[in-house]
Amino acid sequence: MLSAFLGHASAIAIASPVVSIVGISYIQCNNLVEEVTKAYEIQFKIDMGSFLEARAEEIVSGGLMILSGQCLPDGIPKALTWQGVVIDMIGDCLMDMAKLGITSKEKIELFSLPTYIPHISEFKANIEQNENFRIETMEEISHPMDYMPLTNDFITSMFRAILNTIIEEHFGDGVVDELFDRLAKKLDKYPIDFKMFFGLDYINIPGTFIPKVWKFAQSQKKR
Repeated sequence: MLSAFLGHASAIAIASPVVSIVGISYIQCNNLVEEVTKAYEIQFKIDMGSFLEARAEEIVSGGLMILSGQCLPDGIPKALTWQGVVIDMIGDCLMDMAKLGITSKEKIELFSLPTYIPHISEFKANIEQNENFRIETMEEISHPMDYMPLTNDFITSMFRAILNTIIEEHFGDGVVDELFDRLAKKLDKYPIDFKMFFGLDYINIPGTFIPKVWKFAQSQKKR
């Protein structure tokens, strides 16, 4: 998958009050805060380079590697995708819980999701800069579930399944149930109008909460 769980260095670099701006706490890289986005970009480049180097050791010369995953369309911040909106809603719910003493603002400021979704040109550039591979083909792929409606219950359940462990480990017991109950209520009160956001046409596999899926065929390892 092109969306990546970043290395530990990135988690340290971005887990700082820089993600909290005018009372708004961003728990993800939504491409709205330049310093945070840069930290994620740097770590993604390092991690992707390490990944490609490791694969180069495994694949025979002239062999083929296929990567399938997710990218953001060029020029579109994650904040303008429905997935990005939902994660920002989760951040809002955490801030509401901090005001009630269920968790603390300090814990929220030290929490960030160690995932990063590159833009298409950014990911392509990372491949092209690696001397071991070249891109043979690049194509959009779709999924039969693309056109299924996304209900609030489905969105809440999906994000809970994805984030349950990392939230529980950081905030402790008793937070997850309250958090996703609040998310469900917030989605009911402020339902997502998918027509408002860029990329209803690039939400290809809803079950994976990411806006775009691409297939990259790589070949010709240089020795």
